[in-house]
Amino acid sequence: MTPGTNLVWRTIAEWCACARILEQRRCASSTYSAMDAHWQVFPEHLVRKANRTECADLIEMLAGRPTRTPWEKALRGHRSEKWSRINVEARNRLCRLIRAEDHDAMGLGHNSRNAA
Repeated sequence: MTPGTNLVWRTIAEWCACARILEQRRCASSTYSAMDAHWQVFPEHLVRKANRTECADLIEMLAGRPTRTPWEKALRGHRSEKWSRINVEARNRLCRLIRAEDHDAMGLGHNSRNAA
């Protein structure tokens, strides 16, 4: 749950959906406060359990938005450790999921990559 709002979420997909709801609100100090609160309670531990769709959605969200948001990539020299940590973790998780799907799609007799 995001403090100061009626937004409730349990997964990264739901968190991203709530973030989009906040982005669509009119510009006001309360909206920016709600966005900041939403970013502060981001469930970092869920990135390790996220599926491929959730990771891709999160990476897209972190890449940049049409409005200035706390979860958008900050300017050089102003990036927080939290943003960098989540971005790297989501990208690594997505790569691992894609690699696992790739390995699962290959039979054991495939010569170019042996199952580890």
